[in-house]
Amino acid sequence: MGAGPDNEAADGQGSRGIVICAGGTTMFVNAYVLVRVLRDTLHCRLPIEIWHMGPGEMSPAMRALLEAHGVTVIDAAVPIAEAGGLIRDGWQLKAFALAHSGLDEVLLLDADQVPVEDPTPLFAWQAYRQAGAIFWPDIVDLTADNPVWALLGLQGRRTPSIESGQVLVDRRRHRAAIASVLNLNERADELYELVYGDKDTFLLGWLIAGADHEIVPHRPFVHPRACVQCDFDGRPLFQHRTNAKWSLGAKQVPVDNFVHEADCLGYIADLRRRWSGRIHHGPGRSLAARYVEAALASRRGTLSFLGGPSLELELLPHGEIGAGRDFERANWAVIDRPDAPEGSDPFTLILEGGLGRCFELHPAAGEHWVGTKLTAPGASAALHLAESPVQASPGLLPVFLAAAGYPACSDTVLENVLRVLDGVEPGVAGRLRHHAASLADPERLVGLAARLEDHAARRTDVVRPAGMLATTYADYRRPS
Repeated sequence: MGAGPDNEAADGQGSRGIVICAGGTTMFVNAYVLVRVLRDTLHCRLPIEIWHMGPGEMSPAMRALLEAHGVTVIDAAVPIAEAGGLIRDGWQLKAFALAHSGLDEVLLLDADQVPVEDPTPLFAWQAYRQAGAIFWPDIVDLTADNPVWALLGLQGRRTPSIESGQVLVDRRRHRAAIASVLNLNERADELYELVYGDKDTFLLGWLIAGADHEIVPHRPFVHPRACVQCDFDGRPLFQHRTNAKWSLGAKQVPVDNFVHEADCLGYIADLRRRWSGRIHHGPGRSLAARYVEAALASRRGTLSFLGGPSLELELLPHGEIGAGRDFERANWAVIDRPDAPEGSDPFTLILEGGLGRCFELHPAAGEHWVGTKLTAPGASAALHLAESPVQASPGLLPVFLAAAGYPACSDTVLENVLRVLDGVEPGVAGRLRHHAASLADPERLVGLAARLEDHAARRTDVVRPAGMLATTYADYRRPS
């Protein structure tokens, strides 16, 4: 992820970054892919904020997965409540996040976007520097006879409708316009049916404020499942998967000639290994129980139960199960056991999934936990944990880091050198993650470790489309 986010504007005045709204399991999957594309495929170093609406939309595991890639995760539930509680869904949240972001200049992106290129240069576009706001057109027009004009006291006109999957705004220059957009979204019950959700509220808010803006002069490429927006020269820039959301478990909806598809599928495979797809917070438990959880996190063991095969079980941090996960075993937690016999450890290790709590296990001798499988057919069960892993030696890692010129070298050079090391000493990603805290820029190294793992596990049966997207999409009809 480079030497750190580029959070300062080129002129030294204020911060620039990306804002995404992504609460709930479906949009989280899409946001995770978007973040990985930005960070690891396009090497974008801009700060990223991801907004959601309360713990029902984001678990600790989901937050940690995003934060590992330099994302600031923001729970908007409290500020929304303090502001009057008029923001109730993700469409409305986009305007609220834009109004309350900690960034001065914002590229607002929908979670189901996949940029073709690093979007950082957008902030240097001449049209943006002059107007301070760039919008992208939809495939339809906002007509002069739409009742929204009269409702808002504006002169009716025919104008390209706005597709708000991407909006570029200098918040310092357009506070009044942003406030108007937020006000319009707070009136969703009377406006959304007239302008199809939030999208045209950005244009209308700017018109109400009489604020400068530019609209990219190219309609998006038409695709049955996606909307591809262009830059001012007509080159494809954003692939918006409007009807082809990424899925953690189901088959992906195909989009012909989709750029970065192989990377996206690799990031989904990585997420599938690390996350159950559930918003899991765990039951109420004491600090002592949480301390035991911390000791068990990242441990592997063998789970066995009467009448079933023994299987490997991996207890990941934040209550997630890695290896051994299935419908019955998706999450785990250590809870307090008030009925524990005197002198024994007062804790219970529970495994749960789609059928609720499925296993209850209690500490036994050594690294054993014994108990019961609760789901039919009920049976006695046991979990034997492997010994804690020996602290990994850095091996040749320091030598190869020095050879790469770390930390001054680029991410590309560093990754290539460490791939060579992985051929000499397999498992370099784990050693890199373990020793990152003792080295310069640990966040960069943790992100690099994830990329090395992804590279090793990435599917090889997906072929990248040949040529540039501008060529492969040339046969699609553009609206007149």
